[in-house]
Amino acid sequence: MEFKNLKKQIKVSGGDEGFACTKDGAISLFCADCDFYKESDKDLECGAFKLLRLLIDKKVLTMAQISDAIGK
Repeated sequence: MEFKNLKKQIKVSGGDEGFACTKDGAISLFCADCDFYKESDKDLECGAFKLLRLLIDKKVLTMAQISDAIGK
């Protein structure tokens, strides 16, 4: 997976964890690259989505770490 959307959104948001903690921010960061994501299903949240939001909210994982892991 290349995470093209995630890389773009990290640049646009400046890596702001606050952006990732909002539902709309997290969707734009993490969901658009997923094969299962459909714009019409925004109300549904998969386990990976919930886990990423929790880890970022609890400051266990940062946007910088995510960016480093996917190769900026």
